[in-house]
Amino acid sequence: MQFWQYALIYYVIINIIAFILYYADKRKAEQSKRRIPERSLLFYSFLGGSIGSYLGMLVWHHKTHKPKFRIWVPVWFIVHILMICFVTYQNNHLVVTEYAIHADFDKRIIQVSDLHNTSLWWNKDYIPNRVRELDPDMIVITGDICDSNHTDVGNALYTAGELARIADTYYITGNHEYWLSEKEQQELYTGLAERGVHILSNEYVMISGAEPDFYLIGLEDRNLGDATLKELMQDIEEQDIRNDGLEQNPGYNIQDKKTALGREFITLLLAHEPQYIQRYADAGVDYVLAGHAHGGQWILPGIGPFVAPDQGFRPEYTSGIVQKDSTTMIISRGIGNSTIPVRLFNYPEIVVADFE
Repeated sequence: MQFWQYALIYYVIINIIAFILYYADKRKAEQSKRRIPERSLLFYSFLGGSIGSYLGMLVWHHKTHKPKFRIWVPVWFIVHILMICFVTYQNNHLVVTEYAIHADFDKRIIQVSDLHNTSLWWNKDYIPNRVRELDPDMIVITGDICDSNHTDVGNALYTAGELARIADTYYITGNHEYWLSEKEQQELYTGLAERGVHILSNEYVMISGAEPDFYLIGLEDRNLGDATLKELMQDIEEQDIRNDGLEQNPGYNIQDKKTALGREFITLLLAHEPQYIQRYADAGVDYVLAGHAHGGQWILPGIGPFVAPDQGFRPEYTSGIVQKDSTTMIISRGIGNSTIPVRLFNYPEIVVADFE
């Protein structure tokens, strides 16, 4: 279930409890028994039971002449409604962030990250429709399409399938995919392939028609900290040298080739976690699209991004463009939530990377 479903269940239960407590206290008053303290009745209004409390006052004709009940029960009701509206807006107001990246190829790439099988505004088509309006050349899903805490593979597959109908769509794993059950993983990966989503599992593809072509690399989340990326970069170098008929000269490396051919040897890496940027730079990657940090979850005045997985409090890499040596990384704030179910001043985000 989604967070809002848990919240709705809680809200219903706490109001039923409040309604029953007012009935019980009314009966105790009629029977001259020990009463429920007034502060306890008001406390349940504070916890979210203001509707049940108000109905209990009206139905049982109880506490209706007490000023503090006539004032505080409606006050808490208004506060709760405002809080619900605020949280709903914070979690569902989707923003589009556009970056113009100076490169030697032309491509509009839409990044969807950290979906966590959510649907914004309770509408499964909301995210695909927004992406369609942006007219992408390519779509990349940079991990955590499902959430291991409240898994809904079907919803994740629906979104991915609709995205694949818009443009070529490429997917890499995030950490949450590894926490799914084996059955859920099989359902997810099989479903993605059936819907035409290209799964990049420690592999690369050449993207043609970008003037010039470039290599798109997909790195699995469990291999971010090992030598896999450097090995892939070595494979790409050897492949590119063969493509240009330079395999007879084993002394060529990436930088030599850039100089010799008078153009850039371009690589774009999809990697879920941004805190490995030094490794990406050391491997010689040109561009990186990452997510994982959820924008720091809460952006607090005077503090900034508050917390991110694997970076702790006041994280460094949460959103925007980061430059490390010759590597440019774009970090998406993502769309969904997981362990912390609420965003504060940190709206869900679709990234538009215009390479030109």
